[in-house]
Amino acid sequence: MKRIFVIAAHNYKSHFGRLSELQTGDIVFFTDVNGVAHYYETVLRETLPKEATKEMIASGFDLSLYTCTPGGASRVTVRCNAVKDIN
Repeated sequence: MKRIFVIAAHNYKSHFGRLSELQTGDIVFFTDVNGVAHYYETVLRETLPKEATKEMIASGFDLSLYTCTPGGASRVTVRCNAVKDIN
């Protein structure tokens, strides 16, 4: 079964405040509770309406990161797929 992760954070600088700066091809990683790093490549950046819950969850991407835009009218969303080799 394919695992799909959706992670939301505030748009504060110390959280996802710079999320919109990610570009296609950028590598991001997530470290799980066991200390294992999981690497993902950014494949799409989009802005979704704040009500787009289904689109957020059923995207088909391995990892979706999102935060609200200033004022909370929409969601900056970065879609990623897992990569096995980051070299």
